[in-house]
Amino acid sequence: MKTKEILAYLTIVLIIFGCQSPKEKRYFHRGGRGGAITKYYFLDKQVIKKHQIGQADATIYNAEIETDDKDSGVSKEMVLVQCSTSEPFVAIKAFQENNKIDIRYLNPGGYIYGYMEATHGIYWIVCHDVSLIDDYSLLEKKARDLGYPLNLEERIIEVPGSDLKQLVK
Repeated sequence: MKTKEILAYLTIVLIIFGCQSPKEKRYFHRGGRGGAITKYYFLDKQVIKKHQIGQADATIYNAEIETDDKDSGVSKEMVLVQCSTSEPFVAIKAFQENNKIDIRYLNPGGYIYGYMEATHGIYWIVCHDVSLIDDYSLLEKKARDLGYPLNLEERIIEVPGSDLKQLVK
């Protein structure tokens, strides 16, 4: 094939199958522990499952998050996020245990504290395209406007496993 034919062929393939440019990473949270500052970036998400919880719609996403700090460097992590007004959660691999998963149930719009701050940041950027580098005081109103009851129990449940997708059945 000649160069023009190859380019024409590639153009047709891209038109038929679509060509998505890489998404820009979005800075959504800055946290610190022990004097080290970690920056969090949202890279991408894919719908894993849409379902109902009671009368409410819920969507589970597989989301890719990047962290950057001076000590550990840059790393990428996949998390599961259930966007729901009744059972919102972020599921991540447990920090200390290789074969455990933390399911972190959240109260969007409630008080955000310490170690759950980054988890809330992940939830808000994945589910509502809201960055927590914005003013936290606005989240309660946003949550109420989106239908969150503001009195959900925050808790962490640790489950065995190393594959987040096992949670989606």
